[in-house]
Amino acid sequence: MKGICRGRILALLALLIVMNFGLPPHAHAQVRVSGIVIDSLTFKALPGVHVRASGAGGVITDDKGAFSIVAAPFDTLTFSSVGYRPVRFPVILDEEDIIIVMTEDVTYLHPVLVTAPFVRSPLIKDKAEVEQRISRPAPLASEAGIAFDYFSRAQREKRKLFRYLEANQKVEAYARLVADPMFKNEMIRRYSLTENAYYTAIENFNMHLLDSIAYKTPEEVAGILDDYFCRVSYRCQ
Repeated sequence: MKGICRGRILALLALLIVMNFGLPPHAHAQVRVSGIVIDSLTFKALPGVHVRASGAGGVITDDKGAFSIVAAPFDTLTFSSVGYRPVRFPVILDEEDIIIVMTEDVTYLHPVLVTAPFVRSPLIKDKAEVEQRISRPAPLASEAGIAFDYFSRAQREKRKLFRYLEANQKVEAYARLVADPMFKNEMIRRYSLTENAYYTAIENFNMHLLDSIAYKTPEEVAGILDDYFCRVSYRCQ
């Protein structure tokens, strides 16, 4: 009777041993890993990070960046989030309070320098534009002195732009002067003009006498305009 009992016990032990070794490692051994995920630059917690074990499912960090996941020994955890480089963490034993630092995935591009000439709006449109000082336009020297037998559409547009800028440069001193509030106030005071009369006179000057101040110095332009306002105010006959 004792022999039968001993044989059953041995058979049961043998069965348990076979079952134990026949199962895969993760079926009978698991470890728990928990911690927090932070940003490498700000050290702030990162919510919404995907944490996945290679041999099992995954979890997502909460609003405080915390996570807890069950994995098999010697497994690898992968941390991924949009805009960050993925991080892999090897699992050996139970891990608690680990800190995973994630770095932003930034792509640096080579700098590109874009240059273009400053295109000024038409000389005088309304009262508001006269109140603003007009900046000096950059010369478009690359177009000067170049002869072509045939012009493409882009080349024709460039030549139009060059002629426009050249015309602006011809009257640059004039444009800067009439946009100066001090000059306007002086002409109004000297010749007893209203503000509307001043702008009306400027508009008439632009239509009929603009070529007279082409390429003039500021002093020459000031003299021409002074004579003009003197005439339109009937102070000079």
